[in-house]
Amino acid sequence: FSDYRKNNPFPDDPEGYIDFTKVTNHAGNFDKLSDTDNVIYAVQSALWYYQKGNSYKNKYTVDWADEDNIEWTSRTLNGGHNGKKLRRDYTFRAREAFKVYDHYREAYKNGNDTEKKEIEERLKEISKTKKVSNTGTGKIDLKDGAASRLYDQLKKPVLKLESLPIKVIPLEIMQPEIKIMPIKTIKKSKKR
Repeated sequence: FSDYRKNNPFPDDPEGYIDFTKVTNHAGNFDKLSDTDNVIYAVQSALWYYQKGNSYKNKYTVDWADEDNIEWTSRTLNGGHNGKKLRRDYTFRAREAFKVYDHYREAYKNGNDTEKKEIEERLKEISKTKKVSNTGTGKIDLKDGAASRLYDQLKKPVLKLESLPIKVIPLEIMQPEIKIMPIKTIKKSKKR
């Protein structure tokens, strides 16, 4: 993080380069990362870690999060399986709160074929039943039921009705013997 800040200075940074690994007299610059009076370093370090701090399979946390991949986002942030069920539940709630499914629906409706295919693949992936380890609770399923329902809706075949040329033929030409007659009503007799 120190090197990143040195090479990529943040705007409005009050101190410039800081070696957060430097320790003197049992105190260190790392304490600035948890300073509640000046949270700038805590926020910067969190953003750095999310974007460049830890990778797995040549992707960083931000890349896994962009793919809606709960498992690998969790692994790059927390390493291992601790608390994965809670993060899964929070992810599902966040998708609802931030109207992610509405975004997918609109992007699909207005997208080109390539964009539609990407959305289908993303929804298909997060709709799969996927059992993963979770410390304390055994296996949990990362399947997103709402994404699965949306995927099914988007993949339903759309019936397209095309207009057919209709030739109008006057009624008297088709059946000239038709005559219009008044309708007679029949009264029912009362039975006693």
